[in-house]
Amino acid sequence: MKNLTDIKDYAQNIAEIIKSVVGVDVTIVDSFNVRVAATGMYKDLIGKKIVDKSAFKKAMELKKILILNYSPTKN
Repeated sequence: MKNLTDIKDYAQNIAEIIKSVVGVDVTIVDSFNVRVAATGMYKDLIGKKIVDKSAFKKAMELKKILILNYSPTKN
């Protein structure tokens, strides 16, 4: 069976397509909770594990899509 890291370029392409259609940042993680593809503010985190206490982890535990409305404040 292929691991997501084996098809990371394909996964990144899919993430970019989803972002262009839906207009939200996308993260794709493997079964080890390692980010293999991402867009926007998460792109620099590719290759790193997702944080245990995060919305990403919660969505995986619940097996549901979580949509967060996040607007960072400017300093």
